[in-house]
Amino acid sequence: MNRRENIGIFMGLMTNLGIVTSGHSAETAEMNENSFLKDIQTYFDFGNKQTGRPGDINAAIWQESELAKLGFKTTRQKLSVMGGKDLISFIEYGGNKIQLLPQYPLNLTPESGINAEFAYFLPEQKITNVTGKIILLILPYSRWSSILHPYILNPLSAAANGGASAVIIATTGPSGDALALNTPIKLDGINIPIAIIEQSGRSKLISYAPQTIKFTQSGSLVNFDSYNLIGKLDKGFDKWLVVSSPRSGWFSCAGERGPGVAVWLALARHLAKSKAKYNLAFISTSGHEFENFGTEILAQADLPKSDKTQLWLHLGAGFAANDWFELGVKLSKLNNVDAQRILYSSPNFKDICTKNFKNQAGLEIVREASAKAAGEAGKIVENGYGNIIAFAGAHRFHHSPHDNMDCVNLHATQAVYDSLLQTLKQL
Repeated sequence: MNRRENIGIFMGLMTNLGIVTSGHSAETAEMNENSFLKDIQTYFDFGNKQTGRPGDINAAIWQESELAKLGFKTTRQKLSVMGGKDLISFIEYGGNKIQLLPQYPLNLTPESGINAEFAYFLPEQKITNVTGKIILLILPYSRWSSILHPYILNPLSAAANGGASAVIIATTGPSGDALALNTPIKLDGINIPIAIIEQSGRSKLISYAPQTIKFTQSGSLVNFDSYNLIGKLDKGFDKWLVVSSPRSGWFSCAGERGPGVAVWLALARHLAKSKAKYNLAFISTSGHEFENFGTEILAQADLPKSDKTQLWLHLGAGFAANDWFELGVKLSKLNNVDAQRILYSSPNFKDICTKNFKNQAGLEIVREASAKAAGEAGKIVENGYGNIIAFAGAHRFHHSPHDNMDCVNLHATQAVYDSLLQTLKQL
């Protein structure tokens, strides 16, 4: 039985139990949880969403075709990032071999690898006497997502400046997986190979405590081309509604990106036919893994001016992901939403958002949007758009290769969509 059949059986069971409701208001009748399931499954099935890879490009082509059906005129803002091809990353010691996840910014070892003395540190320790060594940085428990976190960047910089040969990062988190970290296009001073090790591999390595290890990270570095998709539907009004959602990410990104892409499509389909008195601009960005690079360069695109933008709605990461019960090192799936999510808004929309999202865990406290807001929201404000509502989150499989359809909460996806329709009615 495949994943799609499993989900279909699960949805049927939930309906029989009365957990999935079949009735919606006339305004939301065109969308239900099965509709969202179809779109999220389509997005997921495109595969790996790294910038410029087939999954990223094919998802954009699909989104563009859907916008075209609704009468949107689309353009593409090109972008390019450096990436790895045919990458291999692993360590060897005492007859053991542990696979690693290559970490950007990518630096490679010789094909024969590096043999060096091994040492490990915690982030709060001073990184000293590391010349020529391979360093293991053991992070504390968290839902890690960015290399710019001080617990990562500071010791990483100290190791590189201290002459270390390479750094392996143990991203200790709820999934136990090796978690890919977002990184800027350029990260000054970091010119040594970096890789991520999962928790089981870290435990084996620490328990063995070898004096020397061999680290190999090989492949080739190439440019990957992608683009931001921008669709406009000019209805002849003075004001614009901008709706954005990233589509790229390190893996297949079902929980991280899927609900955002699905709600983005649902809003496009609904608003294209609505009588709302504003024009529409729908944006799908790539380059997310490179510290929101795609959203950053939107400042150079042909977008509605900020003073003509009634609202910029940003559908960011993980706002409708499934929750999991943590039992030791094992996770047991729950049916409720993961509340590790944030709702930002500019002050003029705070009361509306507070009212419409008051019963949704994690979204009930509306935080003020600023240039320091998480994810793309900060970039949007930085680019001069002050009228904003934005979502962000980090579920338990955030940036994990196992962020699959089990991580999607369809009921929460529907709830966010319904609340957004109520919010848009009150603009």
